[in-house]
Amino acid sequence: MEAAVSGGGMVLKKLILTVITMGVILLTTVSTVLATNPFPTPSGTGIHWSFAGNPDGCATCHSTHTSSYDKLMKTNYTETQVCYQCHNGTGGNNVETGMDGSYPSPAGPFELLVPQGSKTVTSAHRVGNSYTYVPGGIDPSGNPLATSLAPFNFECGSCHNPHGSTNWHLVRDNINGFSVSFYSNYDAQVGVKYGYGASSLCSACHQGYYNNTGTTQNPNSTGGTITYSHRVDFDPAPYTAPAGPYDPAGTTTDFYYVGVTQQVPLQKAQDGTTLMTCMTCHFAHGSKVLPSDTFASSVTSGPTSSLLRNDNRGVCAQCHPGNTFY
Repeated sequence: MEAAVSGGGMVLKKLILTVITMGVILLTTVSTVLATNPFPTPSGTGIHWSFAGNPDGCATCHSTHTSSYDKLMKTNYTETQVCYQCHNGTGGNNVETGMDGSYPSPAGPFELLVPQGSKTVTSAHRVGNSYTYVPGGIDPSGNPLATSLAPFNFECGSCHNPHGSTNWHLVRDNINGFSVSFYSNYDAQVGVKYGYGASSLCSACHQGYYNNTGTTQNPNSTGGTITYSHRVDFDPAPYTAPAGPYDPAGTTTDFYYVGVTQQVPLQKAQDGTTLMTCMTCHFAHGSKVLPSDTFASSVTSGPTSSLLRNDNRGVCAQCHPGNTFY
C-alpha cells in the first residue's frame, strides 16, 4: 500500500514537472512570436478585451438592472472620470501623468485632474471640453483649414472605443467620419514601435494639415489665403546628405520611449516601409517640453508646446541638424 502511494507520488511529481516544463516552453514560444512578429493582432486580458469570451468585464463599469444612470453606468461620472478610475495608474497605464508602468508614455500626459497651478504640461488635447475650432479642421462642407468647426464635445471616447477596436490602443476604426487604421507593437520593458496609420488618426480631425505629396499649397476656404504644410507619410530615407535635408541619426525605427531616447520615431510598416508621420513630431495626448510659441495659450495659460516631442522646435533639428540645410 505504501509502495503504491509512493509510486503514485512519483507519478504526480513527474506530471507536475512536465506541466512546468511545458509552461516554460509555451512562454518562451509566445515571447519569441512577439519578438519576431512586429505587428501581431491586438489582444489582451484586461476589461476592454474579449467581452464575448469573458463578459465579466462589463460589470466593471455597468450595472444591468440597478443602474440609476444613462447607459447602465454604475456612476454619474463624466466619460473622462470613468476612464481615470483605472487609467490613473491603479488599474491601467497612468494616462493622467503620462506614465506607462515605470516609463514615460509615448502618448504624453494629460494631467487633467492635477490642480491648475501644479501642472507641468505645456500643451494637451483638452478632453472634457467642447471645441468650436480645430487647427487644420474641416467645416461641414469639407473645406480644409476652416476657422470653425461644428461644436462637439471632445472626450477620451472621441478617439478610443472602450468596447474594442481592430486598431491598437483601442483607437476607433472611424473618427469624425474618417476611416482610421492604427497599428503599433508594444513591449512593456522596451517601449512602443510605431507601425502604420498614425497620420490617419491625427488627420481625422486635422484633415487640412494632411499632406503626403511634398510641399504644396493649401487654399484657406474662409480667408482666401494660401498656406503650406510639412509633408507626412513619406519615406525620408532617400533624402540623405548631401542630396536632401534629412539626418537619419535624428530618427529611430527602434522601440521608442520618450525620456529614453531623444530621437523622433518613424513608422516602420510590416513591408519595411519607413515613414515620417504626424506622431514623428507630436505626442497624441500632451507634452511637457519647453515651448517656443509666445502667441498661443496652452492648458497652463502660457506659451504652448504644440504637443511637440522636443524642447522649443527641437524636432526640426532631428532631421535638419545645425542649420546645415537652411
